[in-house]
Amino acid sequence: MYKTNIAVAAALLLLLNCTPGRAESENKNLTTNEKDIQAFEEMFEKGPQEEDVYRTDRLLLTATGSLKPVHLAPSVASVITAEDIEKLGATTLDEVLETVPGLHITPSFAHLDSIYSIRGIHTSLNPQVLMLVNGIPFTRPYNGTRPAGFRLPTSMISRIEVVRGPGSAIYGADAFAGTINIITKDRFEIEGIHTGMRISSFDGLNVWGQHGGQYSGWDVGIGLEYWRGGSDDKRIIDADLQTKLDQAFGTKASLAPGHLHANFENYNIMSNLTRKSWTIHLWGWFLNDYEGGTGSAGSLGPETKVDSNLFLGDITWQDNELVDNFEFSIQLNYLYYKDETIFQMLPPGTTVPIGTDGNLFSLPSAGITTFIDGVFGEPILTDQQVGVDFITKYEGWTSHVWRIATGGKIQDEDTEEYKNFGPGVLDGPEVLPVTSDGTLIGPTVNTDDIFMANQNRTVLYASLQNEWTFVKNWELTTGIRYDHYSDFGETLNPRIALVWEARYDLTSKLMYGRAFRPPSFLESYGRNNPIVLGNPSLEPETIDTYELAFDYRPTHFLQTIVSFFTYEIDGLIDYVPDPAPATTNTAQNAINQKGQGVELELKWEVIPSLTLSGNFALQDSENKDTGAPIVDAPGMQLYLNMYWNFMPEWYLNAQYFWVGERERKQDDSRKNIKANNITNIILRRKNITQHIDLAFGARNIFDEDVREPTSSDMPNDIPMERRTIYGELVYHF
Repeated sequence: MYKTNIAVAAALLLLLNCTPGRAESENKNLTTNEKDIQAFEEMFEKGPQEEDVYRTDRLLLTATGSLKPVHLAPSVASVITAEDIEKLGATTLDEVLETVPGLHITPSFAHLDSIYSIRGIHTSLNPQVLMLVNGIPFTRPYNGTRPAGFRLPTSMISRIEVVRGPGSAIYGADAFAGTINIITKDRFEIEGIHTGMRISSFDGLNVWGQHGGQYSGWDVGIGLEYWRGGSDDKRIIDADLQTKLDQAFGTKASLAPGHLHANFENYNIMSNLTRKSWTIHLWGWFLNDYEGGTGSAGSLGPETKVDSNLFLGDITWQDNELVDNFEFSIQLNYLYYKDETIFQMLPPGTTVPIGTDGNLFSLPSAGITTFIDGVFGEPILTDQQVGVDFITKYEGWTSHVWRIATGGKIQDEDTEEYKNFGPGVLDGPEVLPVTSDGTLIGPTVNTDDIFMANQNRTVLYASLQNEWTFVKNWELTTGIRYDHYSDFGETLNPRIALVWEARYDLTSKLMYGRAFRPPSFLESYGRNNPIVLGNPSLEPETIDTYELAFDYRPTHFLQTIVSFFTYEIDGLIDYVPDPAPATTNTAQNAINQKGQGVELELKWEVIPSLTLSGNFALQDSENKDTGAPIVDAPGMQLYLNMYWNFMPEWYLNAQYFWVGERERKQDDSRKNIKANNITNIILRRKNITQHIDLAFGARNIFDEDVREPTSSDMPNDIPMERRTIYGELVYHF
């Protein structure tokens, strides 16, 4: 639908390389202070040149593993700083990420967890996006995604680096559609004590405190945050799966129409400790009593409760003085994650057919059972991961920077289960009850009756990268990474990127990369489920991506970026219906996908007190084999932002988001998902008596009824939150 003629557009933009340009006269009057000069000398080993002052781009770490100005990095990337986050008034990670070109956030069907749809790569759980904290992945090996109910406040975030496109040559698994690296604040960014409180609609409360200082030679930055959220009673589900069951069995069990239940409590603790060559990061994230939206079966069930506990720690030793021209680093990391969820899959009074294995809807049928208290399952998952990385950088060869990395990790998954249905609970027609209460039977631990046996995986890797400045202002980055998985084998992923700084105001990039995603434990080994089953024969998904980008700054106050991309995916994993009369779906490497598109970005400092920015993304993706469009993924997105310092210490920020119409599946009789738009606004007053900041904001200020796609069991899709009002107070000691 949205075909992009990449070759023609690229040729037109290449003409910019031959067009004479000039710097604005204002640049001759620009000055830098001693701190700026020192920073430039440390970064570039020279004083600031005209182009250095003219191009004040942020530094990017995620693209190559070393800091590089983002306009020279061999990737298409966005860097959002703590200052940007404050200007946006963004209170959560998702609110920040929604401003990134080509990235749209939509809730998943099961938990209302966030799906990060990038460039038309959109699946039900979205494991194709790698998320890192300080460069360390915290992906769940169980299903390849973030923790259940994951939401992250922004108070301790120093910056967020988003690389769109493949990153497996550096990071390995899951850096498929994109990589999101969250970097936390250190002592120097905090320095002192800061506290804050935010009160918002729907019984929302957010309280935090931060401290930065030095103790016994250690630079310490630490932040603690409590966050409570409630439910918007305007988020009405008109009908659900239980509505269909009621029509089939003459019952009245459905709780629809009814509003989504999404209450939660969240505690977040982050710390950053550094001393000479040592750096230690510690992160604890705890979610209590999250009500889980629509549960796992697409029916309203307010008794669903999700408890998630995550701990991530890493310790790094780094030295660049031990041997001339070498930099060595060793990093150890440990991840612990426990997810204990009570699913109310179907409400009290539901009547469903039961198979001889005790599962819902399975065949052969053993009869009908009414669940007096509802259908419940309580899977308990405990993940542990230990990893080590050895990284060496060498700069002794003129015009070359080499990066050699090797390491590995061990992943362990322990499972436990309680339930009132399924094998070991409702077995065979002889003992099948006509009614069943909510008593949960268990624990089932590592037996043939459990949803998945305990799993273990070992991953070893080695990677090589070279950055070669072969001619002045031309840099070629090449890299390759080899990964070996103990359960399915090996994979090899290369990259190559050519970056040409044609002038100090124009940079061109041509890039290719391959990435992969391994099958999750659930996709490989899931069992005893009436709907989805694992497949131990799965192969990794792979993607080959080509990108062409231009970063042009015609004046010091105006920046434009245009990025073209095209990709092909082989073996995207999906659940495919098994032959009749079975009602199950088994994981298969079922989809081959291709896509192409363009992303435009603009930032214009109209006057020193007023900045306008925005981006537009256009993508077209389809099934390579059938030509069918990829459903639920936005084909067009628009974002606009105005930031106005209209009086001393007074700031106004307005944001507008528009998401275009989206396709449905070919067998879905509903109309396409209609376009939606949201407007946000925030007013901030800083430095009241030099200690206090105040802010007032409104999200979805015009109270739009925005819907995000879900299955036909909920014919009117998932309603998003309506107008949200909040007030914020920050005190600096």
